[in-house]
Parts: sequence; structure tokens; C-alpha cells
Amino acid sequence: MRLLANPGRDIKGYFDGAPQEAFRDWHALADGWWPQPTGDLGERLVAGFGRAFHLGGPVLAVGTDCLEIDAGLLLRAFEQLAHRDVVFGPTPDGGYYLIGLSAARPDLFRSVRWSSPSTLDDHLHCCRENGWSVSLLSTIAAEPFASVEVEEFYLERTPKTHGYLYRGVATK
Repeated sequence: MRLLANPGRDIKGYFDGAPQEAFRDWHALADGWWPQPTGDLGERLVAGFGRAFHLGGPVLAVGTDCLEIDAGLLLRAFEQLAHRDVVFGPTPDGGYYLIGLSAARPDLFRSVRWSSPSTLDDHLHCCRENGWSVSLLSTIAAEPFASVEVEEFYLERTPKTHGYLYRGVATK
């Protein structure tokens, strides 16, 4: 994967439900693995972004449940963050598969109706209220699996990961 070899970019995987060693088959997919933060989804995202921004930014958080995400899409998100505050990869169900921030914005994750048709709208409303510029990537279908066989293959081989954090260090 080219993104791994890209200087100034780190991929951190989050895991939960088993010790880190249970994810050893997946270690090569990330530059490091962090335990999943506790709390609801908003609290976990605030903690994850906060930890990543201590290393530099911009930062993307990407769910692992959409197989259509590729390195090109991640690079487009980083490109958007060069001149936007927030980037989303929307899903047709009202959520998103990717969120990227140019700087830490913990308020973005408060007062959100998680896992609902209003999730993305709640975020967009918060961005408007705070004057943050937004970019939307292409919409990707919420159903990531093309067939039951693909889903079974994926689930049999996938540890209980909850997401990846992609950190791009801004060049000086």
C-alpha cells in the first residue's frame, strides 16, 4: 500500500475485544496499534483525534466496515484538508465512512445523533454554527459487502477493529 510508504503519514489501527497480540496478522496494515478508547462513539473519536493530533495533523478517521475505501480516496481527503477545516465521506444512510480534521475540534462530536439518518446532518450543522469550512467526498454505499460470501470471508479474517486513524503531517 503506497500510503504506508508515504513520508509524513502514519496509519494507526484501533482494536478492541482481544489483546493486541490477537491482531498480529494485521500488524503490517498499520504503523501502530492503539487500544480502542472507551465511551460512546463521540467520546472515542474525541480521544482518538486528540491522541493523533499530539503527533501532528491533519488527521482522518476511517471505519473498517467499508471495503471500497482506497489510498486514492484517502489522499483526496488529505488534499481537501489543505484548504478545508473538515472533510466527510458520506454514506447514503445519513452517516459517513470517513471524517477528517485539519485541527482538533472536540465540539464537533457533541450533540450528535449517532448511527441515525441525522448523523452527518448534525455534524454539518455544527460546522455551519462554528464557521468551519467543509468538503464532501464521494458517497459510498453503506452496505460494504457485495455478497454473503464476501462478508463471511471478511468477518472470519478480521479482528474486531473499530477503525483506522490516518495522520498526515503538514509540511513546513
